[in-house]
Amino acid sequence: MQLKIGEKIKQLRRVEQITQEALANVIGVTSQAISRWESGVGYPDMETLPLIAKYFRVTIDELLGYKDQADEDRLLYYNDKVNQIRDYRELVPILRAAVQEFPTNDWLCFRLAEALFHIHITVKGGMVGVEDKNAPSANTSERVEAIAMFKRLLKKTDDGFVRGQSAKYLIGHYKEKGEYDEAEKIVRSLPGVSDCREIARAHAAPKESYHYFLQRAIIDYITSMAHAIRMTLLGQDDLGISVKIKKLEELVQVCHILFDGGRFGYAHQDMRSLYQDLAILYVKSGDMDAAYKNLDMMLYHVKTFNALFNSGEYRLGGELFNHVVCTFEGDIRTDLSDMVDGMRMVYPETVKALEQDPRWEEWISGISE
Repeated sequence: MQLKIGEKIKQLRRVEQITQEALANVIGVTSQAISRWESGVGYPDMETLPLIAKYFRVTIDELLGYKDQADEDRLLYYNDKVNQIRDYRELVPILRAAVQEFPTNDWLCFRLAEALFHIHITVKGGMVGVEDKNAPSANTSERVEAIAMFKRLLKKTDDGFVRGQSAKYLIGHYKEKGEYDEAEKIVRSLPGVSDCREIARAHAAPKESYHYFLQRAIIDYITSMAHAIRMTLLGQDDLGISVKIKKLEELVQVCHILFDGGRFGYAHQDMRSLYQDLAILYVKSGDMDAAYKNLDMMLYHVKTFNALFNSGEYRLGGELFNHVVCTFEGDIRTDLSDMVDGMRMVYPETVKALEQDPRWEEWISGISE
């Protein structure tokens, strides 16, 4: 049997989003050694194997590739489907088959629950809209099934992502029903910001990797903060449009200061959202020149993000993130046509106003360039 341990290490490293250099620091080897393993030139020695397995939370047998390859292939198939399909109605039967095949896989169970929860929702270009406006959101059989699955996952899963996301959906569900005490119970069971997984991972890391993981945590904080500020500004009807524009523009400036050099990595997606919000607000204020300037910036960040995939190692901008090097692999690029369709779906009046401007055709042509 041919050992494929290098492929397995590379796969696990991609999942954890850790560079060869950072992994080398954790297990006490050189980054060149890991590069050789992943290229199939040599293998880790017997003393190093347990360290790698422990770090990635897998068995040595799994690391050596003794796990049933057919299972690996099937899980990869289902993972690709989740990433490719945006129609939840189409995704549900696929995920039902997946959970029936792998009933103990918490990630697949969560994805099925999520698809059931959103089965009446359509997603285009990252924009979310109601597909069936007559469907009762909280009482459909699919929603009831999803809530039951989220509850089971919250109790039993050891996967921090699955647990956190299940909690988020349950909190939103209870809030929608006005059951605030039930939502608060779940909130109290979750760690605080300073005790989150990302900070804990930095504290648990060897000295050589401490700054890498701490800087990764800072990036997560920044993107979460940006999302929260957007939501609180856009969700307050008593705030004037000029105030919302001012605060969002200040947030854009802060992000540019933190990611100096314009190297935002995954945060290009957050910048895209900020510029989209600003464009929409400027249309509402009647300033079409500013609206189109922000549309141009939105398109720039989408194209820049898409170009990062399969382009090799990428170092984020800024002295603040000098230890963070990442790779963008796979294909979760934003479809530009879907992005525009999503804007039409969620902001029909705003897009209609933009289309009446002679600059619209020129801007649309930039999508295909």
